[in-house]
Amino acid sequence: MELLRQILCPDSLAHPAAMASLLFLVVLLFYWHGMRGFTDFKKMNVPGPKPLPFHGNVLDLWRHGGLHLMLFDCAKKYGKVFAISLGSKLSLVVADPELVRQIMIKDFPRFRNRLTFEKLKSPLDKNVLDAKDDT
Repeated sequence: MELLRQILCPDSLAHPAAMASLLFLVVLLFYWHGMRGFTDFKKMNVPGPKPLPFHGNVLDLWRHGGLHLMLFDCAKKYGKVFAISLGSKLSLVVADPELVRQIMIKDFPRFRNRLTFEKLKSPLDKNVLDAKDDT
């Protein structure tokens, strides 16, 4: 208990080494929190550009001048299946027509809740690509 009191005492935090350690810990936790969702595809060995914390690959999107140009470049660089993240949303991109056909027809129930950019008005919101959960 005495050790905890010494650690939390304001005099101990005034020391430059303690302030630097605390700042390093806060930055490390902030970085970990910003990257925690991006490691899922990396664990599954899915290639793709390395995302930045909280932003994902949005800066790559601006650098390429559009989403279609970024996806075309990534397909050349990483192959026909790769992962990107726009903000904190992870996306698996499939550029192989035969694999897309299999996903959209045979394996459709396994690949639901797709990324949508704009909410459509009724009756256009009742389409296959905007289907959510068990709909």
